[in-house]
Amino acid sequence: MNELSRREHLALWWSFIWRATLFGGVAGMVLGAFAGIGMNLFGLSAYSTIAGGAAGFVCNLVATYFAIGHVLTTKKYATFSVRIERAQDVF
Repeated sequence: MNELSRREHLALWWSFIWRATLFGGVAGMVLGAFAGIGMNLFGLSAYSTIAGGAAGFVCNLVATYFAIGHVLTTKKYATFSVRIERAQDVF
């Protein structure tokens, strides 16, 4: 049977979500805080919120990229495995 059960879907989803949330949230918060504080130090306090949010967003994108890579390539699951194969050319 090649179909994943609901429990296995949940395991795969949760494996990605907690990594993306934890690492993306923490790294985004730290980088966003540094960007916001840096803008304030340079006298650009009007842009500190924008800079902090943008830095946090970019950091979160990077963290989710690595989280999905880890979940799909190196994470070991008890009852199933994830295999990604290149599609064969149809033509």
